[in-house]
Amino acid sequence: MPRRWVRYQLPVMVCVDISETEEHEQVTKVVLGIEEQDLQLDRDPDGHELLYDEHMERVSADEYYSRQALSAADPSQWPARRDWDEGPDALRDRWLYEDGDLEDGDLEEDEEADEAVVAGDPTGQP
Repeated sequence: MPRRWVRYQLPVMVCVDISETEEHEQVTKVVLGIEEQDLQLDRDPDGHELLYDEHMERVSADEYYSRQALSAADPSQWPARRDWDEGPDALRDRWLYEDGDLEDGDLEEDEEADEAVVAGDPTGQP
């Protein structure tokens, strides 16, 4: 089964109190904006949405499975906040988010299916 990661931005605001009388600054609050209206698709400098395959390799937003993922990744479809994973960025530490049940044969089949889609037909038919 093909997998796509759709990258979003979440605003993070950091409050810093700065002393007026001495050299002292202190972070007093960090707020992660998680309301639906705060969430934005992340884009590259050319304005293209950022999507990645199961190996965290960048894929085109115009690719068949990417279009499906973009549609399904709408924030209104996300699980409840309590069900989110927290940890390092999936692009930096991608191994943390790999499914342990995929076998090497499964990965090769997914790659072959992706190649067929790139050739034109999303079903992999000639």
